Order: sequence, then C-alpha cells, then structure tokens
Amino acid sequence: MNRLLLFIKRVLYKIGIDISFVRKEELRTALEWNEADAMNKAWSDQKLILAFTSKSVLERHLGTLSILEDHAIDLSGKSVIDVGCGTGMLLKTLSEKFNISSQTGMEYAESAIDLATKSHPASKYIVHDINLPHPLKYDAVFCTEVLEHILYPVNAYKNLLQMVQDGGILFITVPNGRHDTFFGHINFWSPESWDTFIKENSFGLRYTTEEVRKNLLYAIIYK
Repeated sequence: MNRLLLFIKRVLYKIGIDISFVRKEELRTALEWNEADAMNKAWSDQKLILAFTSKSVLERHLGTLSILEDHAIDLSGKSVIDVGCGTGMLLKTLSEKFNISSQTGMEYAESAIDLATKSHPASKYIVHDINLPHPLKYDAVFCTEVLEHILYPVNAYKNLLQMVQDGGILFITVPNGRHDTFFGHINFWSPESWDTFIKENSFGLRYTTEEVRKNLLYAIIYK
C-alpha cells in the first residue's frame, strides 16, 4: 500500500470511516488460496515471513498471554500444541512465560514447518491436516486465526476438542468478521455468531468467548 493510500485511510479513519484496500491482481478464490500447494508457496514468500515475525504479531502473542493471565491459566508443567503454528512464534512466547513440559507445533504446510524449526527449534513439529483426527492429546491446545481458513470449521473444531486432555483447555482466536475483509478467509464470525458456534459444538463444556479488540475474537473451552 503506497503512502497516498495510507494517508487517505488515516484521514477517513479519523472521521469514523474504516476502509480496506484489496489487491486487484489477486484472482484466486479463497478455496484456492487455502490449498496445500498455495500454502507451501506462500510460506516460501519472504514478505509473508516478515509479516508473521513483525511487531504487530508479537503484540498479538503477548495479548494471548494477557488473556491467559486474566483467566488464571498457568501452563507450567503442561503439554502444549499450537495448531497452525506458522513460524512457531506463539510457542516461543508461551515457553518464555511458562515452564512448559512439552511443546509441539502442527502445520498444514511443510514449508511453514521448515521455518518454525529454524526460528524456534525447542519445539517438536508435525505436518497434519486438522480436517483429519489427530491421535494424541495435550493439556493445552492453541489454534489462533486458523478456523477462518477452513471450509468445514465444525469438523476441524471437533478434532481440536478431541486433542484436549480431560482437565485441559482449548484456546482459539478468529478475526472479527464485522471488520475482516481478507480475500483468503472463508468464514466470517461476528461476536454473536462466534459465541453460538462455540456453544453449539462444545457438547455442554464450560467455555468463555469475548471480543479482544475490534478485529479479534477468542474462545477458551474447558474440558
């Protein structure tokens, strides 16, 4: 985005108008953008790598720590997996805060696993499609900004729940669909529909949902 467009965006934002710009050259559908080959290619793009190691992403991870603290969740001595771990930076942030017993990153794209192994080698990494069941269980399962990319999110969500040990937690974030305009997203939840989605698919488990900021929703499900 050039400086003129950024200036226009800032001016309009000051008078209450929030706009987003869409790249005209992007002709792929959301389904095509989320295919395995496309994801592997994307994680080979230096611009994407820089975006996922930027200050704003680090601030989101620190925001996750703040949410855990607000809910008195201590991961010390716990087994943790980050589903859709990307570059592994969330696992790195969690491991710096808590004395985690084991940490695992799961990714759909092998190229992302290669990056994560280099950026945070303390974790174990596995390639797996969350649309399929995973046999192992963990004390804490994290899945941040992933479900919006998945065609069948109910199935993926149930697979995530199956990965949580009894007494453990599932922590999920998704963009706020009222403000999300990214062409690669398939699902767009409002705060209300997000709460309904979690309630209808959690089999009566205790949970909490909330809007963290204008552009992010989270859920914690207690098993």
